[in-house]
Amino acid sequence: IHLSLYSKYKVYLFDTEQKNISQGLARITEVLDSQLNQKHITESNVDLALNRIAPAGSLLDLDRVQIVLDCMDYKSDFHQSQLMKSISDNVKSNDAIIASHFGSKRLEYVASLSDRPDKFIGIQFESNSDYGIEHFKTIYSTQTTEKTREIADKFFQKFVSRSRS
Repeated sequence: IHLSLYSKYKVYLFDTEQKNISQGLARITEVLDSQLNQKHITESNVDLALNRIAPAGSLLDLDRVQIVLDCMDYKSDFHQSQLMKSISDNVKSNDAIIASHFGSKRLEYVASLSDRPDKFIGIQFESNSDYGIEHFKTIYSTQTTEKTREIADKFFQKFVSRSRS
C-alpha cells in the first residue's frame, strides 16, 4: 500500500489465486479510504495510489520490475522458497532487488536457490494504528552486494520517511 502511495513505482499484485489479488485490492482500498477519512491523505493521493496498482496475471508480468516486495503469508517455508525462486527466475532486470519478510537463515537459503543471490534482502516493517510505518529493518544475506545494499537502503529509508509525514 505504502509503496504505491509514497513512491512513483508501478505496483503489481501477484498471487497464485485470483481471489487473493481481489482481496488484496479490497484491503488496499479500505486502508486508503481510512487514511482519507482521517485526513492523512487527499483524494488525489488515493487516486494516484490506486492508478499505480495493477494485478499481475502471471509471473511473466514481473519481467520489468525493479523491486519485488513479497508480503505473502506462506503455507510452508518450502512454498515460500519455491515461489521466490520462480519470481527470481522471471524478473529480467539484472538490477532488480527481491525483498521479502525473511529472517536471516531463511534469506540465506532462498538466496542460494537463485541465480542472483546478491539481489536478495529481508525486510521487516512495523506499522502504527494509522497505517504509517514506525520501524523498518533491512536484513542482508552474506551474498548481498554493497550496491544492492545502497539501493535498498536509499529506497526503503526514503519510503519510510515519506510514510511518516
